[in-house]
Amino acid sequence: MRSRSARLFRLLSVPRLATLDLAGAAALAGLEPSEAERYLERVTELGLLESPAPFTYRFHDLLREFAAARSRQCDGQERTAALLRLADHILACARNAYAAERPGHPLTDLPDLLTPTVSNGTPSAPSASSAPSTPSTPSTPSAPEREGRPPLAFHPEAVLAVAVQTVEAAPSAVGLVADAVLALDPLLDGSFLWAALIAPAHRILRAAGEQGHVRAAGRIGYMLGAALTRLGKFDGAEGTLQDAERAARVVADEVVRTEILTCRALVRQGRADWGRADALYREAITVGAACGNVWGTTNALSNSVSALLNLRRFGEAAEAGRASLTAARDSEDRYGEAHALYSLGIVARHTGSTDEAIARHRQSAELGVRWGYPAFEVMNLISETAAHLAANRPWDAAECGDRALAAARRVGWRAAEGRTLHLLGTALAAVGDRDRARARLKEAMVLLGALGLPEAAKASAVLASLPTELRTELPTELRTELPTELPTEAAL
Repeated sequence: MRSRSARLFRLLSVPRLATLDLAGAAALAGLEPSEAERYLERVTELGLLESPAPFTYRFHDLLREFAAARSRQCDGQERTAALLRLADHILACARNAYAAERPGHPLTDLPDLLTPTVSNGTPSAPSASSAPSTPSTPSTPSAPEREGRPPLAFHPEAVLAVAVQTVEAAPSAVGLVADAVLALDPLLDGSFLWAALIAPAHRILRAAGEQGHVRAAGRIGYMLGAALTRLGKFDGAEGTLQDAERAARVVADEVVRTEILTCRALVRQGRADWGRADALYREAITVGAACGNVWGTTNALSNSVSALLNLRRFGEAAEAGRASLTAARDSEDRYGEAHALYSLGIVARHTGSTDEAIARHRQSAELGVRWGYPAFEVMNLISETAAHLAANRPWDAAECGDRALAAARRVGWRAAEGRTLHLLGTALAAVGDRDRARARLKEAMVLLGALGLPEAAKASAVLASLPTELRTELPTELRTELPTELPTEAAL
């Protein structure tokens, strides 16, 4: 095997990845893609690599061990340099994907808000069968395909593995690594693989502290806090986000501080602390407006609807939902549009327009599915279930609740699962299915209690109120004491 082919063969073993695509392999070796392709095909023809899909390459386990041993003998510091080139490429790809997902966001529109990269990255895969634009593993599904544009071919767990490996090999690169993880935010929203972020984020946050890199600490702290929030771990999220905001203040990272404030508001919302949530949303809107983060201000405004409703400021809530929808449609932000429709749905439910609420939620859910945001399907099915209950249609609520429960479990959103179980148990109680109602309400109490969510007590109250005789109508007190909205995943 010629020396350049042998070098690429060795370097492919450096990142802890099951597969690597052509663009990633070229970045790893510091080659042009056309040159890398020649060497990769030559090595594949020799049987030293496998190509399970076009422009995608992997080792047999024994050959990986051989290549890794040879690399340790021959490549020295080149191994760290290769990881840095790959991390640079990943950041460039993630930046391009972020720009497509969050149009007009200053994080990608303004220079130097992300670490500058040598690589231009690739925007996304041209089709599901074409080469992915970033490292991937066969066991991790890519983000769902989006109608009207190519799917994002990122695989978060693989990218996070490279991020950790890079910061371990070159701790001074923590700024680049933190920015790469930050740019994964829309992808994690699309896949709801937030649990995969927890351990890598802790490792990168520790490296940022050791390096004294305050901006990186704020950014990776934000991502860790966002993951904990989505997973319903509010105690850990609160302290993490407060630390992240302090770091962002120190370095005047106001664009990211906008998102941190919104996430902090979601934590308070999850605790039913509506006044504090509202104050944090207003602060996020003020900070975002001052630094030109229009996407962040619109997102904070849309998320603020639940707090405004629970504070009985119905007119402000409706106006916030309408303004968010207009802004999202003007910028062709499909994520923002789906979120604003969800917000308008809960406005309609709280103001007694249950049919309008259901229509809005179905619009939002359809957009979420079409554009690859499964959490929107969950959120809207839950709120649609609540709308059926509010309209005294418990049979419809039970049917919708079953679908919501399946969707919540499919994405692994435990807080949503607990709240769905509460609603479903309430609906089953109203239709007279007392055995299933008790089972669902007991499940809700266990799950919500484990997460420290206030709805656990409400589920317990519904369980205690179950009559010995059959009911065919939902009691008025249950129709008016429905669970509060989720601290939406769709936040940041």
